[in-house]
Amino acid sequence: VNVTNTSTTAPIYSSTVLTFTLPAGLTAAALTDPTGGWICTVSTLSCTRTTSIAASASDSVMLTLSVPPYQPGQPATGQIGLTVSSPNFSSNVTASDAVIFQQPPAIVWPTPAPIVYGTALGGTQLDATSPLAGSFSYSPAAGTVLAVGQHTLTATFTPTDIIDYTISTATVTLIVVPATPVVTLTTSPNPAFLANPVTFTATIAAFSTMPTGTVAFYDGSTQIGTGTVTAGVATFTTSALTIGPHSITAAYSGDSSYNPATSSALAQTLQDFTLTLVGGATTGSATAPMEGPATYALVITPVGGATLPGAVSLSVTGLPAGRNATFTPAAVPVNAGTSNVTLEVLPPGQSAAQTAPRRPFGGSSWTVALGLILFPFAFGLPFSSRLRKGAHRLKRMAMLALIGAAMAVGLNGCGVTQTPQGYSLTITAASGALSHTMTVKLTVQ
Repeated sequence: VNVTNTSTTAPIYSSTVLTFTLPAGLTAAALTDPTGGWICTVSTLSCTRTTSIAASASDSVMLTLSVPPYQPGQPATGQIGLTVSSPNFSSNVTASDAVIFQQPPAIVWPTPAPIVYGTALGGTQLDATSPLAGSFSYSPAAGTVLAVGQHTLTATFTPTDIIDYTISTATVTLIVVPATPVVTLTTSPNPAFLANPVTFTATIAAFSTMPTGTVAFYDGSTQIGTGTVTAGVATFTTSALTIGPHSITAAYSGDSSYNPATSSALAQTLQDFTLTLVGGATTGSATAPMEGPATYALVITPVGGATLPGAVSLSVTGLPAGRNATFTPAAVPVNAGTSNVTLEVLPPGQSAAQTAPRRPFGGSSWTVALGLILFPFAFGLPFSSRLRKGAHRLKRMAMLALIGAAMAVGLNGCGVTQTPQGYSLTITAASGALSHTMTVKLTVQ
């Protein structure tokens, strides 16, 4: 507060007193004199001059005020009064200063209802209002996804009238509860062959926090395995499912951010196949000449479905030494229906594209040749000399020729030809870990 002597000629004498009056709500915290020309007492809100103030000179004191917290009903404005009195004055000198008690604006903000984890903050939660014109800002801001738990939301209101009102804040508590995620279950392959691995994959829909925990996999009501959730995914692989349809579900255990949840049922089909001979027989036989092939007509038939869920390969063991075998086709492809396959067992040195050469007189030509060789010697004399004996010997020659032929036939019938050999062939049809076998007979003569 500056006290100025407005006279240009006369001083203000030392008996001058400076007195303050304060409106309700203000308290004097200190009253000081930086220059030392006054003696001030804060309890009486007064200062007494110890020296004169020269003409046209000024001197000051410092009044420090304390403003308590706003109380409803407190006046919005007031006046600080100042009086300078002196016996030498014809009248007291007064001054005043208007005081505005800035009030915090009224803020209405209902406590928001709990939200599910994964719900971004929006107008439903950040909906504070005030009867005054102004703008709100929020922390956390709109669009934030809060973790599960209790959170304090803060609204800051800046009034348009910043003379009469302060910038104010309000808070509310928001509860975030765990979310119930969507669990999606997939499988591969489907359908699948028995004894072959099938992998089930459960995916848990996630928000900003990845789910943790485990997933239990069920076949109907029977648990068949578990998987650990990593990056929102759990898998389980099994080769133990039985033939036929299966209803598979994945049950997620939940964690601090997510509730337990179960997937929709997934239909998984397991199939088989049969290996038979044409006509449905599971055993059969074939006969092959020494230099000829043997053929078997096979059938691969899907079981549990119209087509094969995997390719089927074929092989055979137990072949006679030197013989090889070919399958036509070499393998039955995936998605094929009932398929015919021909197995051909080939003689040594012959491929499927070759045909065995024909031998004169069939397989017993050596016996005929032996008979012809022995024929001239059956008479005991050279053939030319007997011809000279004359016609009377023709009858005898005919009889000896018949004897030679009989000898040839007898030699053939006495086991000079190879004895027929029997073999057991094992045919295997396989797709991955699933295989079926059948045994067929092969006779080589």
